[in-house]
Amino acid sequence: MISGMPPSKPSPWANLALAAASFAATALALEGGARWLEWRWPRPKVAAYLWDWERMWQGDFYTLGGGSTGWLPRSEVNTDGLRDRPHPLEKPPRTFRLVFLGDSVTMGHGVSATEAYPRVLQAQLDDEGWRVEVFNVALQGWSTRQELLAYERLARRYQPDLVVLAVCLNDVPELQNNLSRPAGWLAWLHRRSALVRRVVDAGGREIAAVEELFVEPPPRRVREGWRLFREQLHALRQDVEQSGARLAVMVFPFRFQVVPGAPAPVAQQQLAAVCRLEGLDLLDLLPALQPQGTAAFLDYDHLTPGGAETVAAAFSAHGWIPQSFDRRRLLSPGQDPASLLDDPDPARREAAAFFLRGQADRHLDGLVRRLADDPDAGVRAAAARALGGLRP
Repeated sequence: MISGMPPSKPSPWANLALAAASFAATALALEGGARWLEWRWPRPKVAAYLWDWERMWQGDFYTLGGGSTGWLPRSEVNTDGLRDRPHPLEKPPRTFRLVFLGDSVTMGHGVSATEAYPRVLQAQLDDEGWRVEVFNVALQGWSTRQELLAYERLARRYQPDLVVLAVCLNDVPELQNNLSRPAGWLAWLHRRSALVRRVVDAGGREIAAVEELFVEPPPRRVREGWRLFREQLHALRQDVEQSGARLAVMVFPFRFQVVPGAPAPVAQQQLAAVCRLEGLDLLDLLPALQPQGTAAFLDYDHLTPGGAETVAAAFSAHGWIPQSFDRRRLLSPGQDPASLLDDPDPARREAAAFFLRGQADRHLDGLVRRLADDPDAGVRAAAARALGGLRP
């Protein structure tokens, strides 16, 4: 330095470069440390049965394509994109419409469409003479969020009388894991940076398995999952009630709940508390399936045909379908159904035609007359069904 001259000031660009280099070095060091921590203490992996909606179907809702029309249907998928039989939009006269909203358990994963419990229930009700039409509005991977959307977009227009939300316990973790994720830009950084993952701790907010619902006291992520579940349930209840129907809830156990040493049914108790707050009836299927044990399950939660029959029987016994839709009430004990074929009451004529299914050959003229001339669509349908049982 020359004596008497002021010291030279560092260039601002040099200061900026030094700060940037320091920041980059610190960030690299922190990123390296975060990656080491991820390698050294990895978080538990989320169970495969807890679906990532964006990865599985690029959104939060889907249906199956390629629905069939006509008779006989050539596909298990109807025109709504569901694994169910076709249903007319117009409700048949004097018919109670029952809609099950669910996921793969209700859809019947691993069994034929006719072995899914809604179809088993339909067959049982038909055999007993109930005027009930059962809808299976369920697909694999759906949770309460998709079931709410399915009611809004598909089921509501069929004018159901009773809507049953069929809850599988993985619904709560899926709501938490999918609805509590960071914003899009942060998610982009989250996928690429271990440091961002450490700071955001999205993995710490995820529920890794259904077993976490049975931990006491429940961790924060489980409490948040139940809060999200109640939000969706509340919205569904409002929508169902505004459309003139009634909402009820049914819950399936996981297989680990029916084996010796199973945990206390904490998740079912929590669901019961949520239903009480919403003023909804709940059918807990654990007591019905427990005596059957693991024989009721194909895997961790899907039902065998025997398990589906148990569920259908438990639902029938629960009494949610009004007795007024039971055709048997229209016949006196020991009364010959044929005596009501010309009754002035169309409900009695329909019951007569229905219960003559196995005797159509002996009452051919009366059934043909009802099919050809009866002004009531329900009577004509019952006569057609009875006559359809005849051999050519």
